[in-house]
Amino acid sequence: MFPHGISHYTRNRSSKEYLSPDLNINRLYRAFSGTFLDTNISYRFYPQVFKKRFPNLSFKQPRTDTSFTCDLLSAQIKGNPENRQDLVNRLALHHRTAEKAIKMMQQDHKNSQLPGSSICSMDLQQVLFLPTLTHSRMFYLRQLSN
Repeated sequence: MFPHGISHYTRNRSSKEYLSPDLNINRLYRAFSGTFLDTNISYRFYPQVFKKRFPNLSFKQPRTDTSFTCDLLSAQIKGNPENRQDLVNRLALHHRTAEKAIKMMQQDHKNSQLPGSSICSMDLQQVLFLPTLTHSRMFYLRQLSN
């Protein structure tokens, strides 16, 4: 009953889906027990059932951001059934273009490791941006990085 989404750029390598990072097992259990008042499932048993029934659900968001184009086309696909196929095709083309760019970036990273290379590659994975947002325009407009 909670919205969940797939990983954006890693969707080909993973079948994992992501719940809001604001959720946790405790909040899910409270919502479950509040919805199903006559249930006998205890809080101690609930995480086991959750992990068994939903092995591909995770609370941790993927480490990639979404693009403006992906967000826009995804919203249009959901709200515009008349042009759905055209929008799905445009989204698929956008994903192929993004995947090509990622492959080029990976090749640049490999080339940066070669002796005498003029290419510089940096890993900024440990830079924490606040607030935590996934939309790329917001990602690049953030005011605070730590």
